[in-house]
Amino acid sequence: MKRQKYPASIVKVGAVLYRAHGYEYDGRIKVDVDEWIVRSIQRKRGAKSRFGMTLPRSLQEDAVYVNVTERVQGITWGKRSSKHGDVGWLKSISQEFRDQFKVGEDLPPGLYTTKLAALKYALATELESVKWYENKLKEKLPVDERQECEEELGEVRRVITALKTRITKARKTK
Repeated sequence: MKRQKYPASIVKVGAVLYRAHGYEYDGRIKVDVDEWIVRSIQRKRGAKSRFGMTLPRSLQEDAVYVNVTERVQGITWGKRSSKHGDVGWLKSISQEFRDQFKVGEDLPPGLYTTKLAALKYALATELESVKWYENKLKEKLPVDERQECEEELGEVRRVITALKTRITKARKTK
């Protein structure tokens, strides 16, 4: 599935983007749709000057970047102090919960502006995984590796079923 375009005219701080994925946890199949929030739109540090000295125009970088952060309760988002209702972004957010892309370019792989598009992308990636496992099973493999591959293929097929169900529910809510 193609990456989604995100034109500069609609980029704004506070916009919500979505990324979906399915997995098995404790014998059950889970489908999560993660929220990624646009936190800032700015140039990178050191784009105009280095060590307090203005760079020549030829070395200055004019590219503006969109910084997005995944909203995870208790890790990136939560209660900031003992005051009533003081919730927001927590300090020291790990790099695995942040992403960045240039304004006007396509969104990073897996990020979409709607939950439905994110679910469709997750389904497409799982279908590619099925093809990969089927090609792997056509090869001559040791018995234990073959059995492990078949179990993983079964798990991927159950994830696909769960994703299809979630897509149907998302379509009905419109």
